Amino acid sequence: MNEQYDPKRFFEFLGFDPGDQEYESENLETVNVFCRGDREQLERLLEPTPFTLESDIFQVTVADFANCTMTQGRYFDGGVLLAVSYGEHRAGTYFFEFEDEHWSTAAGRELWGYPKRYAKISMDVDDHGAKGSIWSYETPVLDIAVEFDDSVDPAAWSEAKLSPTM
Repeated sequence: MNEQYDPKRFFEFLGFDPGDQEYESENLETVNVFCRGDREQLERLLEPTPFTLESDIFQVTVADFANCTMTQGRYFDGGVLLAVSYGEHRAGTYFFEFEDEHWSTAAGRELWGYPKRYAKISMDVDDHGAKGSIWSYETPVLDIAVEFDDSVDPAAWSEAKLSPTM
C-alpha cells in the first residue's frame, strides 16, 4: 500500500493521461455570454469557498476543444464563472463546470479542485452567431446563444476580471 495518495497514479489506472499536463487548443471556439446577477445571491453561492465576490457580472460559457493537444483528444466544456478575489489576487473561478468526457471531468474535479459534472454538450457556429447547450442526461441545463455584431462595446462587462481562473 502507498503511504501517499497520488491522483496521477489513479489516472493511469483508469487509462487517462494525468490532467496536469500542459496543452493548447488552437482556434478554440467559445460562446461567452456576460450576465449581471443579484449580488447577494452570488455571494451566497460563494459561501463554501475562500473567495470574495468582486463583481455582479458573471460569465456563462461553452467551449469546443476540437484542436486540443491532449492525447485523449476533443472535448467540450461549459459553465459559470464568477469574478472573485483571494487576498490581493483577482481572477475568475468556476462556480460550476460541465465536461462531456469522463477524463476531462475527473481532471478538473480531482486535480483543479472546482466542481465538475459529466454532461452532454454541443456548440453550433455559423456566419451569423453561435449557440451552446448543456444537458444532464436528458434534462436541459443551459442554452446560450449570441448573434455576431461588431458594433457591440464590451465596456459593460469590462470591470469583471474573469481570467485567469483560480
